[in-house]
Amino acid sequence: NQTSRLPWPTEGAVIRRFGPYEHAESGARLVSNGWTFSAPMGEPVFAVFHGEIAHAGWFAGFGNLIIIDHGSDYHTVYAHLNAIHRQKGERVHRGDMLGKVGDSGSLTGPQLYFEIRRRQKPLDPLNWLLNND
Repeated sequence: NQTSRLPWPTEGAVIRRFGPYEHAESGARLVSNGWTFSAPMGEPVFAVFHGEIAHAGWFAGFGNLIIIDHGSDYHTVYAHLNAIHRQKGERVHRGDMLGKVGDSGSLTGPQLYFEIRRRQKPLDPLNWLLNND
C-alpha cells in the first residue's frame, strides 16, 4: 500500500486541492479531481510510482498530458506540461522525469495539474502523497 508514501510530482505550492471550489472570476461552483501545483516554467515533473505510459500528448482542456497506468486499475495524470519526455508504451519508475511544467491548456500560467485515479474514480492526492507542505 502506497498511502502517504508517494513523492510529490514537482516542486511548488499547491494552489488548488481536491474537491469543490468557487471559480474566482465567474463565481461558478466547480470540482477539482486532483491538485494543481504552481511551479516555474520548465520545473521538472516526475513519476510518483512505476508503471507504463498510457498517453503522452495533447489532450483537450489539459494541454500536454501524460497518463501512467500503474496496474491494479490505478492511473496518475500529469497535465499542462511544457515538454513531454516520454512516449506511449514506455515503462517508467518512481522518480523518472516525465516532462516539464508549462501552461499548455491552462490559461492561468505555469502549473502542473495532477490526479490519482482508481477504476476511473478520482482520489484525493492528500491521502497518497508524502506530507510536504
